[in-house]
Amino acid sequence: TTLYDNVTQGKQQKSFAKNFCIIGDVSWVAGVAPAANQRSGKLKIYTARVRYHQEPQKCTIKSTSKRGLTVQFTEPQQAVSAGQSFVLYDGDKCLGGGIIVVS
Repeated sequence: TTLYDNVTQGKQQKSFAKNFCIIGDVSWVAGVAPAANQRSGKLKIYTARVRYHQEPQKCTIKSTSKRGLTVQFTEPQQAVSAGQSFVLYDGDKCLGGGIIVVS
C-alpha cells in the first residue's frame, strides 16, 4: 500500500464557507455605487461572482464607501479569499467590481 492508495475525496468544509466579504479598489460602470440596504422597503438582492466559471450568487450590499463596499451572501460561499476579483450584477447588467480585501 502506498500513501496515494488512501486518498479519498472528502466533503467541502463548512469552516471555509464565507457569508460576507469586503471589496476594495472598486470601479463602477456608472461611476457611482448602487444603493445599499433598502429599496422600496425590501432588501435589494444583487448577484456576484468571485470565480470565473461560478454561477452568479445572490448577495446584498451592507455598506458602501468611496473606497469599497461590504457584501453579504444569502448562502455561505466556498473558497472566497483576499486577492480574488469580485464582480457585482443587477440581473444581467454588470454594475462593477473590485478586489476582495477581507473574506
